[in-house]
Amino acid sequence: MRWNWASKGWPLRSNLVELETLMQKFIDRDHPFFRRIWVRVVTVAMPAAMAAVEFATGGPGWGMVFGATALWALWELFLRR
Repeated sequence: MRWNWASKGWPLRSNLVELETLMQKFIDRDHPFFRRIWVRVVTVAMPAAMAAVEFATGGPGWGMVFGATALWALWELFLRR
């Protein structure tokens, strides 16, 4: 039998919308955990520091992943209105 992606439910629009909803809630700035400013700063600083370590030790792929994570956290926790 031939594999049919449509019959398995991927990549249907409903699944992509569910994934987008999940990613929007991944860093929820309104969650009580992120109420304190130092938690937000550490959430941005840790992946930024790890990106610097990866770039310094010759791992540009992981450096870009951690750098993107730091930028995303910065956007979600500080810059987005």
